[in-house]
Amino acid sequence: MRQSFTLLFLVSLAVSIPAVTNSDEPESSPEPSATIPLEDSPTTVDAALKRLSAKTGKLDDRLAEIQEAHEKAVNEAKTETIGYLKTIARDFASQGEIAEATKAWTEVIKLDADNEDAKEYLKAIGRLDVVQKQVITENADDYSRKRRVKFVTTFHDKTRVFEKKGLVWLEMSPGRKTYTHSEIHRDPAMVIIQRDDGYEHALLPSGFIYGNKEDRTGTGQHIWRDGNKGYWER
Repeated sequence: MRQSFTLLFLVSLAVSIPAVTNSDEPESSPEPSATIPLEDSPTTVDAALKRLSAKTGKLDDRLAEIQEAHEKAVNEAKTETIGYLKTIARDFASQGEIAEATKAWTEVIKLDADNEDAKEYLKAIGRLDVVQKQVITENADDYSRKRRVKFVTTFHDKTRVFEKKGLVWLEMSPGRKTYTHSEIHRDPAMVIIQRDDGYEHALLPSGFIYGNKEDRTGTGQHIWRDGNKGYWER
């Protein structure tokens, strides 16, 4: 009987003593439940269109930045290639291989029509006029084969792109608002696009001219102003 009482006392004592824990281990706390913010749905037509405009505007800005980076990389690659071609041309010329040297300098002119080194060499051998006419003809043929839906130029030293998207043209440049244009004229020489405020650009093979509604004469025609250099991208 005494043994049974002792055993019962020990069991009771064990139950009443709290469990010993490691004081260095922090007590675990329940993880907060994650909340996902839900975007309020627009309740009017104007609100829906405004939201669309804001989102597409951000996407257009990203696209313009990508295009600017692409154009920069292409120009750097061209500059690098021109350097290679110059070295090749000079090596051939030093060996008396005039035909090969001329071929290399001609390719330099195709990449950079104003390259002074190439012009100087070709002029010295009496081939500058011939090569320049050849390049102009090839560029004209190439231009006529293009669909002419993307025109690349610059605005304050940043890439500026006019690109046809469906029935409209978008004017995009990093850090600027994206403008929408309508195409109002197209022929073998140019494409003319017009903004809602009357601003117009005539896109040409090597650059553009522009005018706004204040530049119009009494006949409704523009007094066109010179713009920047540019080109049609394939």
